[in-house]
Amino acid sequence: MTKASNDKDQMDFSNLAKFKNIGLMYHNERGGYYTKLANELKKINGANIHFFCTDSFTQKKLTEEGFESVTLVPFLYSNLELEEKEIPSLIEKTKALEERFGFPFNYFFMVDRHLGRGYSLGGFRHPRSSYSESTSYFQGLKAFIREIDFWDKNVKSLSLDFFIGGSKLITNMMRTNNVVHRGISESRYKNFRYWSFNEFFESPKFEEAFNKVSKDSDLKLEDAYHLHNINRDIILKRIRLHNTIKDSVITILKRINAHLKGYQKAKGYYLFDTIKFFWKQRQDYLWLKKRSVSDLERFKGKKLVFFGLHIEPEATLQQMSPLDFSQLSTIASVSRDLPPDCIFLIKENFIGMGRRPKDFYKQILSFKNVVMLDPSMKGVQIVQKSDLVVTMTGTIGFEGAVFGKPVLSIGKHNFYNFIDHVFCVERAEDQGRLIREALSSKFDSAKAEKDGKKFLQAVIDISYDLENESVYDQHGFSDKALMKSLIKLEESFS
Repeated sequence: MTKASNDKDQMDFSNLAKFKNIGLMYHNERGGYYTKLANELKKINGANIHFFCTDSFTQKKLTEEGFESVTLVPFLYSNLELEEKEIPSLIEKTKALEERFGFPFNYFFMVDRHLGRGYSLGGFRHPRSSYSESTSYFQGLKAFIREIDFWDKNVKSLSLDFFIGGSKLITNMMRTNNVVHRGISESRYKNFRYWSFNEFFESPKFEEAFNKVSKDSDLKLEDAYHLHNINRDIILKRIRLHNTIKDSVITILKRINAHLKGYQKAKGYYLFDTIKFFWKQRQDYLWLKKRSVSDLERFKGKKLVFFGLHIEPEATLQQMSPLDFSQLSTIASVSRDLPPDCIFLIKENFIGMGRRPKDFYKQILSFKNVVMLDPSMKGVQIVQKSDLVVTMTGTIGFEGAVFGKPVLSIGKHNFYNFIDHVFCVERAEDQGRLIREALSSKFDSAKAEKDGKKFLQAVIDISYDLENESVYDQHGFSDKALMKSLIKLEESFS
């Protein structure tokens, strides 16, 4: 029996003990947790810890902490000079890699905020960058192929047998190299996380835990999850006029400093686009406030169908739902399929403001059965008053499932799709029928409410609480929380 230090319960870590060479993709905004986790993993059986990072400062810091190796991942957008004669070879390599991965190579473009900017159909005003504007398609192919070669080389040279974290590309590199992978994903409850198994943030443990819940749960979902509330407060402050001015000035000063010191980030997003984005956020908020509704009582007697807009670009949309990622198309098709006694409620995501294409909101409001809600309203509260929740990959789908509301799930990989009161749209022609079933008087709301509480219990059972940890507080978790995350990692292999 192999145990980690400081584990008061003397947990058996025999599954984790099998791994001899563990790789971790360092997350700059979550570094405090990653380094402590790595040290605990090493204590289990003395495994070699191999960190990967994206900047030389982090590489030096991690090297000084004594890990076996710290490798700098090549910057994706650098050194992409391309001669015409290279293109045929790039095309052939790309086709071979499509066979290897089992999906179109352009999926890698989709999830990149710079090279895949065009796939953010509902986020086209996301700031442009020198990379998005100056990199050609074939240069993009060269960049991704170079990174794939990098990971193939390092997986083999370091004999990696387990890897934590990383992008869609990294996840698939581990899969095709037969390296066990786990990702750290948001459970969307308080500050809980779970260990995901693939690029879609899926885990079979949700359904397993759900089926093991043997008694009725009295758990309640009372608010949105931790990071959402933090980001919401930040945006609410930023859209005040004096803060918009302040953030604009600070951004300019930071960019000048980065340029003088030669930092890579000084060459990224265009400064003008970044400043314009701050002001567009404020403009969108004020525009929506004038044209939105906050009192749902005015729709008494109508069935309320709720859709929350997704942030774009964002991995939880383009990566989780590569086949269905057009929000406007989803809104149009649901509006089309709704019965006449329904009101279709749409609410903007705070972080999504400032990124939408021109006339995006006007086009949504052109549907006669659509109403825009006040953007300052909390989605979790709207869900509770809704008769049907519609989502692609959003948190409101999770909240609807927990509250026992019928959920129309457009995304194929949502971790709550297995629940009976979640209606998954496998084929477009089935959507209208599923909506009618979900809104029917035959819908078993008592069972759905019971299953929702059972589902929340299952989420808690497979997750771990990182307390106050966030991108703004990297060390806001206790040793007990760290150990709990390690226990849940071990249990993910059982």
